[in-house]
Amino acid sequence: MFSQSFFAILLYFFATALIFVENNLTTTRFMLLFCPILIYFRKQFFRGKIGEKMVIANFREYTAVLRDVYSRDAMGEIGAYYQALTNSGEELKQQKLKLLEQIGARKREIDRQAQLIRTTTDKKAAGLRLARIKKQKQDMIRALKVLQNGDHFNVLSDEAKTGVCSGFLLQKYLTRELLEHNPLNFAKDANGNLLVDTERLKHSAIFQEAVHLRDFVAAYMAKYPDKVKTPGHFKTLLNNVKDWRGVLDYADAFFARLNDDAHLTDDMIKASRQGVEVIRVFPGKNVQLVRLRTVEALDYETARMDHCVGKGSYDAAVLNGKTAIYSLRDLSAENEWLPHATIECKDGAITQVKGYKNKEIDPQYYPEIRASVFAVYGSEDIAELHRQGKVRDLQNWGYVIDVRGIVRDYYNLNEEIELQEADIWKVPPEKAVFISARTVKIGRIWNRQTTEKLKQFRKIDSFDLSEMTEGIAEARKYIAEQSAAGNQEAAKALNNSRYVFKLGYAARWTGKRELCFQIKPEPMIDLLNVTEPIKVSNINYTPELSELLSPERLSTATLTVSGKITGEMLEKIARFRSIDNLFFKDADFSALRSADLSKVRMSESNVPANDLAYMEEACMVAENAGYITNIAKFAEGRMIRFYNCKKLPDPADIRFPANVRHLVIDAENKLTDKVSEIDFAKYQSLETLQFNNFNFENCSRITLPESLSYLGFGSCTLKPCKTFDLDVCPGLQQVRLTASDLSGIKRIVFPSAMEKCSVSGCSFRTDSVLDYGRCSGLTDLELSGLGGNQISCKEILIPESLKQLSIDYAVFPQLETLDLGKCRQLEKVYFNHVNFPRLKKLVVPECEFKQDKFTAAPYTETITVAPQQAVPPPAGYPRTAGAER
Repeated sequence: MFSQSFFAILLYFFATALIFVENNLTTTRFMLLFCPILIYFRKQFFRGKIGEKMVIANFREYTAVLRDVYSRDAMGEIGAYYQALTNSGEELKQQKLKLLEQIGARKREIDRQAQLIRTTTDKKAAGLRLARIKKQKQDMIRALKVLQNGDHFNVLSDEAKTGVCSGFLLQKYLTRELLEHNPLNFAKDANGNLLVDTERLKHSAIFQEAVHLRDFVAAYMAKYPDKVKTPGHFKTLLNNVKDWRGVLDYADAFFARLNDDAHLTDDMIKASRQGVEVIRVFPGKNVQLVRLRTVEALDYETARMDHCVGKGSYDAAVLNGKTAIYSLRDLSAENEWLPHATIECKDGAITQVKGYKNKEIDPQYYPEIRASVFAVYGSEDIAELHRQGKVRDLQNWGYVIDVRGIVRDYYNLNEEIELQEADIWKVPPEKAVFISARTVKIGRIWNRQTTEKLKQFRKIDSFDLSEMTEGIAEARKYIAEQSAAGNQEAAKALNNSRYVFKLGYAARWTGKRELCFQIKPEPMIDLLNVTEPIKVSNINYTPELSELLSPERLSTATLTVSGKITGEMLEKIARFRSIDNLFFKDADFSALRSADLSKVRMSESNVPANDLAYMEEACMVAENAGYITNIAKFAEGRMIRFYNCKKLPDPADIRFPANVRHLVIDAENKLTDKVSEIDFAKYQSLETLQFNNFNFENCSRITLPESLSYLGFGSCTLKPCKTFDLDVCPGLQQVRLTASDLSGIKRIVFPSAMEKCSVSGCSFRTDSVLDYGRCSGLTDLELSGLGGNQISCKEILIPESLKQLSIDYAVFPQLETLDLGKCRQLEKVYFNHVNFPRLKKLVVPECEFKQDKFTAAPYTETITVAPQQAVPPPAGYPRTAGAER
């Protein structure tokens, strides 16, 4: 589990790196200080799917680049705070324990004094003494609260809080993106580890996406200031988001939902003039540069530019003068000053220059943007300004950096240059003849216009097809044309693409799962020209490929299906010889009311057990399973998974293969995906069933097969009922409830066959009961609030068979008794950031009892029970033949 100490280490690393640079510390001293931290990062971030296969070799330099996302003031505050916290952590803990003991002693003294008042003759003196003792107790409680709050996240400024939370998201999502997909084509060292080119990263689009993610965190905290109590809040919020693109999409959707600019719609002409200071006027062009001074001006800028400078992201920084936001505007025919470019300036540098939707600026405004920037610095030497770190986002206002680090002007290019990457649609058509590109980035569609523009380049080494969704036939035609013309290098460039699988190619299946960024030397299989039966590792199956491909000779370990799904496409999927794992990712089912997958021929992969750490995304059962230490689950073979699918039919209207073994169903929006009745009992081989983002409020019944051994609900709303009885599933061994609404359920009865259970980040009604009493085989139990959420149950019934209990980041506001005394086999209890504000009695047998930021009421009585012979488990609870909820 990630703890607050983890965030402390991360931000302490960033801030101290700044101190290292400014104070010229020796590299040796720096590395001696941070080697343990680097080892910690390696273990935490590259566990599971990435494992120890690849790490970032120059991790210190990489984090130094990420530090530039934040202001110096924020990094200084965070560094000083975490350094003090690290130095005083153990001392603080001892102070708290001492105060708790003193509060308990005062409570006992108050009880004795109250008894004395009844018998003494000098009641006035006894009463005064009682009042003094009560005051001492209250003073101690206040001191305890100061200590408890003194080392927590909420003492930071809003800007520093943004740094803590977004820093976690960058390490989790951005680091994984670089390692898994290497979108900037970084080299590797002799050990196969990634060498981050820091200059390329700093000036890349992905760095600006990191800034956008920071802005999302700031806007969220401004919108919901009372929600974010710990950095773990965003871990809960993004529990079902797995990758970098997913978290960016979430941020975009959040900004789209905000309606802070509603007040502007009445008079946009007036709004375009309010809260601005005119900095520069360009005579004869009706163009001016203005500085945005008010919240309303920032909101207007966002309303017209569709980016995130408004809606709370920058309000505080602009109002206190730490950040200056400028806007380049021209006068429209309707007399409105419309923005065309937004500029951010902080810490003495221009850090962002954005056009509409954070994209490049319309080239017709380049002269005004450049003149404005040059006027600020009194220099037109763009190369020197870039070297000094005073300008960024150069690609958005007509500049590009070549492989030698020299700034080039795209629109005044008159000599040959070599670029690391060129975006095909940003290169001026008449200038492509001067450009040799190591990588050319193709957009969403490859059409004839794309091909004609590619022919104008001087040289192309490879292509980036990461955004491409259409154009297989045209791309293959390009290969044929170049080969026929004797231009083997151009044809080879496309074949060398890391995304060549998008063109209908696949790697031969070796019987082992391998990481997606490991490019194998053997040639890829051309799926459009298969002459004999063959099995491949993964097929990226789009509507276009479906039209071109004949699947009868093909078997695949994973079929990843995306795009708009039709009945004909599903029929073609059923014609594959065999499919181990069928993965619908970001698929659009809006054309279908039902989906028939019953004829799909599912098969086993027989992947070795030691390969489970490197399962593909299609094989993950529970989102972010790595957070749940005792119930992380992967599945392989005869698995069907739906992820973020639009307009997915009701599960009752989806027919699955009779031999399906694992099912994971993600709805697009839990508020609209309502389910009435589902019958899974007919799938007698089904072992795993996971629902994510579903609303089951109208669901009268879910019927489950006796073969089911794993059941999970992630971000679901369950039907209100008196008892949610899972004990009707005789073979159910693992249950996972994550970030779900259980507030309508009074009693949750867990199955008697259950061996492992995790309940994380769920909401409960205040009088609810978690009943584990029948679970005679339960050995591991994990309860988590995922960021300090409340588990407001009244009672928890614990089985005698329990061996390990772990409670993380949770508050139990209603629980008055936690009795573990009957658990005589209990070996370990771990309370991590746990608060029991009303707990009267805690009974624990003698075992390993580990506490990290464990808080209870001052009057809590802790009773330790002597070890005894293990009590035999009770007789099994009678089970029902059918399995219904």
